[in-house]
Amino acid sequence: NTMGEVAATNQLTINDWIPCGKDVRADSSVYLPSIVRGILDGCASGDWHKLLRKSVHALKRYMDLKHTVPVKERALIINALYRVVTEEDGLDQYLQKIFAQQLVRLLKKRGQEKLDIVLDWRPLYRVIDFLFFGKARIPQTPLCPYLGYYIICLARS
Repeated sequence: NTMGEVAATNQLTINDWIPCGKDVRADSSVYLPSIVRGILDGCASGDWHKLLRKSVHALKRYMDLKHTVPVKERALIINALYRVVTEEDGLDQYLQKIFAQQLVRLLKKRGQEKLDIVLDWRPLYRVIDFLFFGKARIPQTPLCPYLGYYIICLARS
């Protein structure tokens, strides 16, 4: 075996592992329903640290790969995550930041169909009031980095 033959063999092996474009699209259409189901189940059950966090991270990876989320699924996810971010008192600030970050991404999807949803502003206002003017500003309870930024971005969306 010469060095060139070994390199050619390894190159073929590596190329065999690269997925084709149509297979990736087919896989993504199978993968999205499990992400949506995980997010909805996590929101309903209050399993924020395990099921919901993993499902939101899966959604982030899905969107990072430039896959589109259809309008119906976007509306379901936005309504569920918005309720958790704005109305759940026991939610960790780090998780609140992660969920708000993905909410902003879903709401700002450019070039896609407009969403036909209305989100109540009062719960979001209460979160903003607590974060910037409430007892969360006491030095013993530091804010999670960028939480305020994403909550304000959510209000602007």
